[in-house]
Amino acid sequence: MLNLFKKDLILQRYYSLMYLAYIIGFLWIGWGVDHIIVMCSALFVVQSHYFDEKDGSNILLNSLPYTRKEIVASKYIGALLFTAIVIPVCLIGDYFIGGKMEFHYSFTDLVLNIIVVMVVISLYLPFFYKFKTQYLVFAFTLLTVGIMFLMKNMPYFLNKYATDFLAFLAKVSDWQLYSVLALIAVGFYGVSWLLSYHIYRNKAF
Repeated sequence: MLNLFKKDLILQRYYSLMYLAYIIGFLWIGWGVDHIIVMCSALFVVQSHYFDEKDGSNILLNSLPYTRKEIVASKYIGALLFTAIVIPVCLIGDYFIGGKMEFHYSFTDLVLNIIVVMVVISLYLPFFYKFKTQYLVFAFTLLTVGIMFLMKNMPYFLNKYATDFLAFLAKVSDWQLYSVLALIAVGFYGVSWLLSYHIYRNKAF
């Protein structure tokens, strides 16, 4: 299954320069590291599905000694592995390009980024297995932008529309809050994984 993730990396080897350019460019104009991590991870998943659909590659993929369960699993595990690669690259870039010359990235930031990536990927993959990528890229590009917008403006929306909810959160420790969010994200990821496998298992190539 790790070889399937390596396959996605190899197919996107030329796109790695594009990802790096995105990271440098968005850091240069002041984007936060959180938004760049989510964007790059989502883009990696979209591109990996594009290459699988291109020129009937799914037919060749299913002729290899891998089960459909392993093919689907490689997408879900690969998305997290790619996120693990992107995070240090973004942090190093922010260290130098941001001009701060210090790291402003806590463990809670790491957990929150992984949670957001898991939610985004959970929404993406079942739809990409069900429908053609060409019909979904634009829609999910807008979705990713919308999620990043919510990430940036969430404090404002909470202060304006959810004061009672904020009062409740003030009584909850950070550890408890992030643990609950992590459990929800893992559960959501697992349900999405099973749904994607069910869809892919019944597809004919």
